[in-house]
Amino acid sequence: MKQLYTLLILLIPFVGFGQLGEFTYGGFDNEGFRDFEKTSDGGYAVIGNTYSMNGTSVVYLLKIDEEANEEWFQTFDNLCCEGNSLLQYSDDGYFITGFKNGIYDTPNTSLLIKTDYAGNPEFGTEPISSSPPSSQAEKTYSIQKTLDGGVAYINRRISDNGIELHEYLIKADYSDNSNNLNLSIDPDWDIYSFESTSDSGFIMSGYRYQGSALLLYKTDKYGVEEWSSTIQSTVADEYLYLANFNNIQQTTDGGYILIGSRDITSMQIPTHKNIFLHKTDQYGTTQWTQNYGGELNDFGYSVKEDVDGGFVLIGTYQTNDMMNKPFLVKTNEIGEEQWSRIYGQNDSTSEYGAYSIKINSNGGYIIGGNKTTQNNSDIFMIFTDSNGDTVSLQNSWNCVSNSCVDPMDGTGIYSSLNVCEQECQSVSSIIENNFDVNIFPNPSSNIFNLEFDLDSKAEILVTNVLGEQVYVESTNSVEEFNTQIDLSNYSKGIYNLTIKTSDSISNHKLILQ
Repeated sequence: MKQLYTLLILLIPFVGFGQLGEFTYGGFDNEGFRDFEKTSDGGYAVIGNTYSMNGTSVVYLLKIDEEANEEWFQTFDNLCCEGNSLLQYSDDGYFITGFKNGIYDTPNTSLLIKTDYAGNPEFGTEPISSSPPSSQAEKTYSIQKTLDGGVAYINRRISDNGIELHEYLIKADYSDNSNNLNLSIDPDWDIYSFESTSDSGFIMSGYRYQGSALLLYKTDKYGVEEWSSTIQSTVADEYLYLANFNNIQQTTDGGYILIGSRDITSMQIPTHKNIFLHKTDQYGTTQWTQNYGGELNDFGYSVKEDVDGGFVLIGTYQTNDMMNKPFLVKTNEIGEEQWSRIYGQNDSTSEYGAYSIKINSNGGYIIGGNKTTQNNSDIFMIFTDSNGDTVSLQNSWNCVSNSCVDPMDGTGIYSSLNVCEQECQSVSSIIENNFDVNIFPNPSSNIFNLEFDLDSKAEILVTNVLGEQVYVESTNSVEEFNTQIDLSNYSKGIYNLTIKTSDSISNHKLILQ
């Protein structure tokens, strides 16, 4: 029977801090990142592998809180294995997929592990028993919740020479009662990612090494093919690639968005690689394709549909000194780039692999991956606002309608709840004084310009009709002050603008139309 091993604090002792909003996790040896999930308590769970136990790779489950502080970690198995994907289940525990490396002449075997909320194993620390039995190497990858309350994951069987033999879609319930669904996919295709769809079926993406084409494969809930679509470059010698397990998502219009990389050629000679997004309708018919990146080799790993109907993607951008850095791109609904950010440019000693992105509840983004410095690899997380600018995660507070509210991005003007509550209690002693404020245009369809004179520091706060904060800004300027308030991502209506100084409050209405 395999056992649960917890590393000593001496082995994985620290949370590192890089640029603002960047956190690293790891020990004296290498850690590998595969994926992360937002958890029900507001924190995050990360899955991967670590060599910091005894020099061999073991499954590594890391839990961090909402401020990116490490809460706990668990490792599984004293032999070489890796975790590839995870999800938090309805009981707040975790499902983990991965594989265990074979020893001597035995092949790799698949792993499905179920833990409780603290990472303690409930079942699955033994390799999955193949059905039918197999002598070929096996690995499990992407895992998804199903609408019937179970989970589904992809199991691969690979022959000794590395050619894919079979793909199995396996559905399991809470007790690991598994049902193998043999997919009717040509063995030349390598399935990389899949997702549960709104009709209880599945969408999968694959890659064919020979001929360099991509596959979209749609099944019903039993794994029976409904349709498939092949994506191939129309330009000679421009190959397409998939590089990760988070590369496909069903969109709100019923279609699908796929991320990957492609060769860019000049006179039929590949010169560099760019990231691409490929959008289809619900039947896999191409709607549009867009490219992103520079003049060297850039790779796309993960994409999400954003709240505004556009998309946000993460990958790596190769700089002129041949270093790979996290590359965040925001697009509109047809894939046109709106802005992009490259992180870690001031760190000349570290390379990054940015593999997964999630959208935060405050509209910002969370990026996960690996950071390698001097041949030592750690897990990193980067936290940004909705503009892709990195943010502090430290608690801060604002006084809103006589109540203390944490804006969740470090921008509050009070550093502690106690100080904020004391200030809020004295709000009634502050005089309301609608001093001269120039607001234009008002009404506006997106941006409001503000101009006014200040004689002390001020807090600028915008709330909706429910009293929910939608914008906050603080200034220490003692002079003429101007700023822009962008409400383009919010619903039309009337918003309350409050400008608060040490001795007065000025209230105004903003009309968004």
